[in-house]
Amino acid sequence: MSTPVPMIAAALAACLAATPAWAETSAFRRTLDTHLDAIKARNLEALIPTLTQGRDLTLIAPDGAKLDTRQQFIDLHRAWFADPDAGRWDGEVVRTVESDTQAVALERYRYGARGAKDVSVSWLTLTFAREGDRWGLVFDQNTRIRTEPTAP
Repeated sequence: MSTPVPMIAAALAACLAATPAWAETSAFRRTLDTHLDAIKARNLEALIPTLTQGRDLTLIAPDGAKLDTRQQFIDLHRAWFADPDAGRWDGEVVRTVESDTQAVALERYRYGARGAKDVSVSWLTLTFAREGDRWGLVFDQNTRIRTEPTAP
């Protein structure tokens, strides 16, 4: 007894249409991409939904300055995004680690104001926590990478 060709074709089409689990973009990765795209575009309205809904959100700037709250984070980004320096922020995600409740992303980025000779290069570590059915940023750690040689 042979299998009818239409049944084989239908089964093959169903297999090809299914997206393998390894190819799916996780909800965390979608949130991370939205967050980074919002920073690059200086879009505060797109950035806010990627943040924790809680009060505590720690940000450590490349100069060591520390902020402790979600509102401080929003205020800093509102001022930065409104700054007319026309800076360019370019980054690349180097590594991500994700569990059921937390996820971390390491990004290497460059930032420089238009026409400025000085471009800073930094590591950005972002930690997100699962909050119900969404991910929210809870820690943002920036560390400047030395680009000049160190003194002997």
